[in-house]
Amino acid sequence: MLRRVDLDAGLVRWIETRTDASVVGAQRTFGGGSRVTWFVDVERAGARTALVLREESGTGAFSGSVLSLAREGTVYRAVRDTGVRVPRLHAATDDGQALLIERAVGTADLWRLTQSERESALFDFVDALAEVHGLDARDLALDGFSRPVDAAAHALDDLELWVTLLDELDAPPDPEIVYALAWLRRHPPSTVARTVLVQGDTGPGNFVADGGRVTALVDWEFAHLGDPMDDLAWVEYRVGRTAGAPAFDALVARYESRTGLTVDHDAVAYYAVLVQVRCAITTARTIARGGGAVGLAGYLVAHQRFLQGVTGALGRALRVALPAAPVFDAASSSERGLYDRALDDVETGVIPTLRDPAVKLRARSAATLLRHFRAVDAIGDRVAAAERDDLERVLGPGDHDRDGAPVRALAEDAGAHGDDEVLAYLARRAARSAALWPDR
Repeated sequence: MLRRVDLDAGLVRWIETRTDASVVGAQRTFGGGSRVTWFVDVERAGARTALVLREESGTGAFSGSVLSLAREGTVYRAVRDTGVRVPRLHAATDDGQALLIERAVGTADLWRLTQSERESALFDFVDALAEVHGLDARDLALDGFSRPVDAAAHALDDLELWVTLLDELDAPPDPEIVYALAWLRRHPPSTVARTVLVQGDTGPGNFVADGGRVTALVDWEFAHLGDPMDDLAWVEYRVGRTAGAPAFDALVARYESRTGLTVDHDAVAYYAVLVQVRCAITTARTIARGGGAVGLAGYLVAHQRFLQGVTGALGRALRVALPAAPVFDAASSSERGLYDRALDDVETGVIPTLRDPAVKLRARSAATLLRHFRAVDAIGDRVAAAERDDLERVLGPGDHDRDGAPVRALAEDAGAHGDDEVLAYLARRAARSAALWPDR
């Protein structure tokens, strides 16, 4: 049973009006950071209903953007009577600032399941995704959604939406993203088996399972009309981060048996690059707004990992062997012991005592910053020297700014042609940056 917490009084009144029931419990969840999510219980005549409230925070990565809650609500309405496993939309505010959705039975945390349940749930998730991809996109009322007119548009329409999201930032884009965007624009898949409703960001973490069966696919803010291989790239990425999951090839075989489609692995490799680009743009937007639910430092770490993911996915798509991540010997420093002591104080003395999830996340963010400062103290000079030497190799002698216009111009031109040497430089560049942001 949820206990009543400080849910905005105006939202409480709105929920009670739309459900004709009393709010008897509310609990904020802290997964993700784009929107604020609440579990809400309402009660009428002794009968209790479990709901999910998604609320614009005003500071999330997509607040005020085209990827709005109103757009997500359009998806819920479009699939409402199709029989696919998507939660039922109960209500949406007129201004698009909140959605009230059915709460599916089960958990999105696969680690709450047994190993056999986890495997069964992942195969059943593929079945649920196949059901969505089996819908006739022409029958779905998706006002405001781009409808691709040819094979290339299945990729490029959504790609340009993400370019718009990137362009809204004041800061110049990372060269890794610049290279990837140029390559993606030049090399979209030439054939598409079917136009489908793409969930986007699909896979473990974004479906709810009760035992070994999926009860709902959740989180539709990245949804669009496009290529089914796009969703499979998300599955490959998310399953690859899930220990003990079935091999991706086994899930592909299940998907093919359920849909009758033949998976195009080259197209999946293309969309794997776009997956990492979307993630990097998401973290860039969150950083620009000061951080989300997991704190600024967590997004700074994640952003570096996604930039590495961009170059890694490009290497696989281009079949280029990229250099191994460089290893830097730590310099001796009188400050190292102080950083170690501060980290120990936070991680073993403070964090275990905290009960408020929001406060605990902020403490973990502080620990992440301490690890960064310790890394800068230990290897910062070596990383900077390696970057200077590398820039001179690719741009020629001179005092070059690693984030300056010449680097981005080089990345854009090289990306359009799939230049191996520049991609290798960007892979080294991303790895050097990540070395200064250790997550452990």
